[in-house]
Amino acid sequence: MKKQQKIILKLLVFLAIIAIGFSIVSLLRANKKEIQPRAPQEASWLVETIPIKLGVYAPYQQLYGKINTERLVKILASGGAEVKEVLVSSGELVEKEQTLVTLDTKDFSTNEDRNTAQVKQTELELKQANYDIANVSKLLELERQLLVLDKKKIKRNRALSKQQNISDVELEKSEEAYVNRQKSILSQEKNKQNTIIRKARLEARLESEKSQLKQASINLQRSTQKSPIDGLVTRVNVQTGSRVGQNSVMLEILPLHNLEMTATLLNDQLPTILQALQNEQPINASVNVFGLSLEATLVRLRGESNAGGAVGVFKFKNLSLETLQHIRTNTFFSVLLQRPEVKDSILVPFSAIYGSDKIYVVREGRLHSVKITLLGNAVSIDNKENWALIKSDELRSDDQISITHLPNATQNLRVNIKKTPNE
Repeated sequence: MKKQQKIILKLLVFLAIIAIGFSIVSLLRANKKEIQPRAPQEASWLVETIPIKLGVYAPYQQLYGKINTERLVKILASGGAEVKEVLVSSGELVEKEQTLVTLDTKDFSTNEDRNTAQVKQTELELKQANYDIANVSKLLELERQLLVLDKKKIKRNRALSKQQNISDVELEKSEEAYVNRQKSILSQEKNKQNTIIRKARLEARLESEKSQLKQASINLQRSTQKSPIDGLVTRVNVQTGSRVGQNSVMLEILPLHNLEMTATLLNDQLPTILQALQNEQPINASVNVFGLSLEATLVRLRGESNAGGAVGVFKFKNLSLETLQHIRTNTFFSVLLQRPEVKDSILVPFSAIYGSDKIYVVREGRLHSVKITLLGNAVSIDNKENWALIKSDELRSDDQISITHLPNATQNLRVNIKKTPNE
């Protein structure tokens, strides 16, 4: 009995707790204040702007150039010989007429002596040919005189034969002598002609041998190789004791004067560059050579092009031997190409450009995209940093260009213009 009473008591307590809980929840709900939902507000972004300022600016283009190796001066061996001494090294500056390499003169002297002997021999043969021609000419003159006499003799014998004062045998002998005389004259004339031809051949051979002798003398003089220009030795291919063949490249020299550099120009910039070249308008470039700033001028475009565009040829200005020492072949240099001036162009920071052909302007508190043509780089108005030079027909005179680069920039994005301290 007591056990049932305990169970009933626990059940009543449980039900009382549940009733109290429901009462508390109902009371809280009755006293809860109703919260009104907030109206959504459009977010805005703070941007900095600059006004439209049209002007005449000269854009520059970043290029990479290298030395035109076609201008390298190659020092060739004048003949096959042994290298006696090498007086310069790669990377060394040389002046005009400075001795570079000396070759052993033994081979050159032997060639000169041999060519001298050949010239003397041919001169003797030519002298003999002149004597033979003179001798044959005299013989021909005598033969022709005898031919006249033989003809008179035949005429006389024919008259005597009619009178039967001489026999027919004597007449035939005189006629035969006349025919033989004609044959002798023809033979002598042929001999003279052959001798004249031989003389002409000897004269031609003599001229060739004299030319070879002259070249041998020049080669002997060139056994001491001197620099034809002021420049920088870029390569030495020989050493003392080595043997070189004729026309072997012993050294290569980078010239101080008329030194050229090549760089690839973008295809979209070619029309203005070609127009400037045709108008003889100078197109200058600044070349950074290991921290040294050099000046160069675009002089022409090569006939061939590559995948990047046309190849421009630049000529360095006001080079000295000291500055030349900084230049190396097969090395790329940073080049800033100063292109022709562009009217109605605008300078903007690179932060204002999206991609390569779009900027945003602020109109009535919202961003509006504008298509542009990126002309290149230019110096900012305060000459402190490099800005982008652009041009567009879609800009208005009262537009404000956003120069704050927003990653979420879109058409009609709400923005607030940041005020400067002066405003």
